[in-house]
Amino acid sequence: MEKIKDLTCLSDIFPTGYHGAVSAGVKPGMTVYVAGAGPVGLACAASCHLLGAAAVIVGDMIPERLKQAKSFGCETIDVKKPPSLAKPSMTSSRP
Repeated sequence: MEKIKDLTCLSDIFPTGYHGAVSAGVKPGMTVYVAGAGPVGLACAASCHLLGAAAVIVGDMIPERLKQAKSFGCETIDVKKPPSLAKPSMTSSRP
């Protein structure tokens, strides 16, 4: 039974994420945003890398999921935090 549970990832979760990336038209060099870092979202993010995306950004509210996305090269956004459009402060090295 344990093997069957492992195979579920290959027969359901990964293909769903891959199909989402292909259906969205992910191509080499693109920047992609994946909304949600659950099992299918992470499979989609990994698929975006396989399809050649230059940057994959994943948004979620659960820190552990964002940590997992970051572990294989995704940029992450914690969507629980309020957005900020403020320009980052620039420090000058001039006297």
